[in-house]
Amino acid sequence: MIFLWRLKGLFFTIFTFPGVIIHEIAHRFFCDITGTPVYKIKYLDISLDSDTLGYVEHGETKSLRSTILICLGPLIVNTFFCLLFSAPFSLVFSARATNILESSHLILLWLAFSIGAHAIPSTQDVSILTNYINKKENLIVQILYFPIRILFFITNILSFFWFNAIFSAAIIWLNIEFFGFLFKALR
Repeated sequence: MIFLWRLKGLFFTIFTFPGVIIHEIAHRFFCDITGTPVYKIKYLDISLDSDTLGYVEHGETKSLRSTILICLGPLIVNTFFCLLFSAPFSLVFSARATNILESSHLILLWLAFSIGAHAIPSTQDVSILTNYINKKENLIVQILYFPIRILFFITNILSFFWFNAIFSAAIIWLNIEFFGFLFKALR
């Protein structure tokens, strides 16, 4: 049964591999911005015996801000690119200018979905942030972070029920709704 579950995950990863790569690029990007040294990177690991899809091994962060940026960077970057790549499809769909979808729209929609599906911080990302806060921050910061930690814990549990895919689809849907609202407002 576990093998079948991993096989399902492998197929999803193969279908959404651009999102895994962008997720790791986001970690690397924020390591570079915050001056955190990077020791090793694997942008994509598609195998049944691996627990990670990719990783960025980096040095110790210098501040809470840099830890937050590195750990939550994929949420920011992947969501941005999900919105960006779904925009052409959203424009066409919202404008109802044509009933014909070009293949380029479908490719961009696939890219948007793939990237958005890997926006949620992984269990390891949340663990790094949690460990930093528990070791180096005062009690007030720890208390303020607790509900956020619970939220990420729940999202990682819900990934068993395809929450990542639902999140990505919701971002694309919001983009379609935004452009639909924009077209109605401009008429």
